[in-house]
Amino acid sequence: MGDILLASGILIGLIIIMTIILLSLRKRLISREGNSAPGGFSLHELKQLRARGDLTEEEYNRARDVIIQQAKQSDITVAERDAGT
Repeated sequence: MGDILLASGILIGLIIIMTIILLSLRKRLISREGNSAPGGFSLHELKQLRARGDLTEEEYNRARDVIIQQAKQSDITVAERDAGT
């Protein structure tokens, strides 16, 4: 009886740990999708490139607009998906 309880406890613990890991990975992937430009840059990285002079103000504004549009489109897609359930 004690062996069964121990094994069950270990199994439940592993399930909880795996769930936490998967939720963490999911959150990280979702946050990257909404904040990246086509080249994979975040808004913060774009600001750094502009500050270093690697991007002109015009290039920065175009890339920023793309990221914002992607985020808006992502929000619309999520809202449509949620409305369907």
